[in-house]
Amino acid sequence: MMTASSTAAAEALAESKGLPLGVAETMVAGTQPGYIREVHRSMVAIDEWQSLVVEQLLAHRAGTRAWRLIGATLLDPLETTFKQSVEQWRSETAAMSSVTARAMHPSYQRIIGLGPAAIPMILRELRSRPDHWFWALNAITGEQPIAEGATFSDAVATWLAWGGERGFV
Repeated sequence: MMTASSTAAAEALAESKGLPLGVAETMVAGTQPGYIREVHRSMVAIDEWQSLVVEQLLAHRAGTRAWRLIGATLLDPLETTFKQSVEQWRSETAAMSSVTARAMHPSYQRIIGLGPAAIPMILRELRSRPDHWFWALNAITGEQPIAEGATFSDAVATWLAWGGERGFV
């Protein structure tokens, strides 16, 4: 029977190496339990550290040169993931008329999963190629600045103003 940490390790291994989950579980099952716990603990620590650094970067945009270098290193893979997910989302949902169906698309959900680091990227995308990014912005920020009955153009302008007030654009 697999523990919660070995299940998490198997899921992480499957995702990072593109393996079927069953294969990853078999690989994990053959390793020492202490090692699995240590790997899982390290993965959690790295995720927490990266989230903390990204939060700090967002809070100190005009910080020192060192912060900008760290930010570029951390945010570059996020930018790549964001751009790839946007293109896949646009191409696979172009014919959909339901905003809900478009927002439930795996690529859109992946963008939401990027968390607060995605806010500037979403707002840039909203400014250059307006689309239904409101759901993602609301999910990430927990805010809803759009007035009831607002037009699409009003909603775009409202979110861009919101981002400008907070230093995201």
